[in-house]
Amino acid sequence: MSSQNSNEPLIADAKIFDTGRGKGKAYLVKAFQQVYRYTVDYTQPFGYLIIFKTCADDLKLALTNSEQKTPSAVYNNKTIFFLVIDIFPYEMPASQRPALRAIEITEAELVADIADSHPADAEGEATV
Repeated sequence: MSSQNSNEPLIADAKIFDTGRGKGKAYLVKAFQQVYRYTVDYTQPFGYLIIFKTCADDLKLALTNSEQKTPSAVYNNKTIFFLVIDIFPYEMPASQRPALRAIEITEAELVADIADSHPADAEGEATV
């Protein structure tokens, strides 16, 4: 997170997505929840989760509102945007690679622990 000492702090966190190093789905779900909690703590409507993809697995964000160019999830009037940056050094061109293994993260998975552990937040609806 940066710029916390202003009237409008930027709520952003960067994480690595690498299933071979234990930084897969559960890790990113916790990262989303952390950014969400920062938006609550700093009374900000928006947060950003920057994800550096460093593995061959594909990351599929199964979010309701797929009309936007930048994926986002809205929970309890807080919008978290996802910026996925693929920096994996592919050795073969796309046409020669094996089929992708997609790791899917759903909206329900993103907000499940928030609703369970913070009843006051459960009143917000998970939508994108």
